[in-house]
Amino acid sequence: MEVLLFLLNILAFPKDSRIFQLLSVSIHLLIRIINNLLLTIYLNEGKGSEVQPFTEKVITIIQDIPAGKVMTYGQIARLAGSPRGARQVVRILHTMSQAYELPWHRVINAKGEIAIKDEQQRSRQLTALEQEGIKLTEQNKVDLSVYRYESDWNDVDII
Repeated sequence: MEVLLFLLNILAFPKDSRIFQLLSVSIHLLIRIINNLLLTIYLNEGKGSEVQPFTEKVITIIQDIPAGKVMTYGQIARLAGSPRGARQVVRILHTMSQAYELPWHRVINAKGEIAIKDEQQRSRQLTALEQEGIKLTEQNKVDLSVYRYESDWNDVDII
């Protein structure tokens, strides 16, 4: 972002000008698009734009979680065919949520807790869940017996 401001300052646009704001947003979006493309290539281990089967299954499962319900990282990994792949689900969510418009806020840990440590992101997730009608317990946990989504999605080859 500092590079962006430096470039725009070189062009001598006042920071409050409309041109500065438009260029700033455009460059920021371009950087995000390039970042997403690079992450997709990295996640696919250099195999072009082809998404790996596990990754595709995880994306599909997360996209299918309805509003007002949650799933756990481990539950998603198990359904996608890798029972010990919860950390991979975290990685996929972190890198692909924006590109695939995933409802990342509906994925929590096995204890019913929001696993995000960053306070701002944690607050965003909490707010998004509450807006969908999910109520947290006094211990700040989601009651999985009430809000867990039990997908009828089977571990079948969807590809």
